[in-house]
Amino acid sequence: MSYRSHPALSVLNAICAYFILTLVTVAQSRADAISEFSEPFETLNAWEHVALPGVPAQARFELKPNSAGEGSPPNALRFDSASSASILIFSKSLMITEQSVLRWSWQILNSSSRGDPSEKSGDDYSVRIYLVASSKNSALTLMDRMRINLASAFGGSKPGPTLGYVWTSSPLPRRCFPSPYTKLVKLIGIPRELGKWSTEEVNPGRDFQECFGAPLSDEVRLGIMTDSDNTRSTTVGLISDLKLEVGQR
Repeated sequence: MSYRSHPALSVLNAICAYFILTLVTVAQSRADAISEFSEPFETLNAWEHVALPGVPAQARFELKPNSAGEGSPPNALRFDSASSASILIFSKSLMITEQSVLRWSWQILNSSSRGDPSEKSGDDYSVRIYLVASSKNSALTLMDRMRINLASAFGGSKPGPTLGYVWTSSPLPRRCFPSPYTKLVKLIGIPRELGKWSTEEVNPGRDFQECFGAPLSDEVRLGIMTDSDNTRSTTVGLISDLKLEVGQR
C-alpha cells in the first residue's frame, strides 16, 4: 500500500475539508462502477491507504485473521489511531440506488476521545464509513459548484457531497449532523457500546436523500477513516463483513 499527499494544500483546505478531498483524488484509473460487493477482509488488495495532508502521523490499518472469541467474525480489519488520521479507499466506484443496502460489523476496543463534534478541534471519530458522491451530484448548490470549480483550477479534484456513518458512544445532536469543516459532509451517528460487536444495516440512498434533499445521482467512492489528531487521543477498533447489496425493501 502506498501513501500520497495532496497538492495545493492551503487553497484546498480553505474550500473543503481535507478528508473529502483526499477521498476523491486517489486511484486515477477506475474500473466500472459496481452495485454489489462483499469484503471479507482476507486481503487489502482492493484498498489503498491514503495519507491526509497536514497530518504528520498516519493511522494504522491491518488484517486481523481468525479473530478469537465466540461470536467474533473470522476476519477483520483492525484500525489503530494515536493522535493520527488516515483513510482506506476502496478501489472501485459504487452505484447506489434507493434500494441499496450497506452492511457491516464493527467493534471499538478502546477510545479515549472526548471531543466536541460541533467544533473542528473536536472533530474526531473512532471510525467513519464514508460515501463520497461526485461533483455531478444534484445535491450541490450553485455556490458549491463554484467552490469546487475553484478548487479544480488550483490543482485539486472535484469533491461532491459526502455521507458518513460514524461510531459514537452517545447520540449526535441530530440525525444528519453537519461536519464543522463543511456543509458538504453530513454525518449519521450510530451509538454503540464500547467493547462489543454490533452489526449495522443502512440504506445509503435513502439516508443521502434525507440528509441532502437530493438523490445520489452519480457514482460514489467508499472510504474507511479513523482519526484522533484533533483531540490528541487514541482509538482501536475492528470492522468485518462489509457488504453492499441490492436490497428488496
